[in-house]
Amino acid sequence: MSLMWQGMDVIASPRWLGPLVFHAAAKDATLCPGIGIRGVLDTSFARVPADAPGKVPTR
Repeated sequence: MSLMWQGMDVIASPRWLGPLVFHAAAKDATLCPGIGIRGVLDTSFARVPADAPGKVPTR
């Protein structure tokens, strides 16, 4: 389980655990600009215009 989702400091935790950490994976992860301010549950996003090419109608 992700340290961030558990509310743990992703830098301090591995440092404290030291040699107990023998593997770390960053698959399926991305660094998003502004996450430090808006958090991981940020719901702000750019709206897709109704006439955007390739947009699938929802109604």
